[in-house]
Amino acid sequence: MDKDKTFVFWSFQLGIIGFIRTYLIFRTADKKTYEIVEGLVTGIDGKNPFARLRKIRVSDPAGRQSELLLDKNVKVLEGKRYRFYFGINEKKLVGIRRVDAALNNGTFLGNEEI
Repeated sequence: MDKDKTFVFWSFQLGIIGFIRTYLIFRTADKKTYEIVEGLVTGIDGKNPFARLRKIRVSDPAGRQSELLLDKNVKVLEGKRYRFYFGINEKKLVGIRRVDAALNNGTFLGNEEI
């Protein structure tokens, strides 16, 4: 019986966390507090299986290059066009790009192939 209460408690906690996360994403979309990076993926660095982040180079139609530091679990292929969504966050944590990207991983909202 004690295991049942623990299971119900943790299920409830996960449900609440999921609801809050969903609410925050919808609020971000509603208020348009996000940035979009769109373009052709021209390179992927950091395919090391032990690394947490990969550097993804994106070229937009105007020829501007962007470098994105994203989690290695983000699925992108070189040579395909993607749209990346990021929450707007004004604060810098440390000032070192890789450390900031590692600590501030909540700003990446998702991506889609176009």
